[in-house]
Amino acid sequence: MTKLTITALDANDNTVKERIFENVPVTRNQITRYTGSFFGNGGNGQTSDGTFRLTADPDWDSVNGYTF
Repeated sequence: MTKLTITALDANDNTVKERIFENVPVTRNQITRYTGSFFGNGGNGQTSDGTFRLTADPDWDSVNGYTF
């Protein structure tokens, strides 16, 4: 298990949103996937939650999915 901090930055490298995930399971040759609303209500008066996607090498043994 590990602690994972994810920070979203704007074009000027200012922190827009930061989220900390505790006890993230890390296993060799497996993907750990978290899904949910990272940006919540958009923050800073924004109307959109925004979308982003991270892609890794698809040659993994299995995928562990979690919803936050």
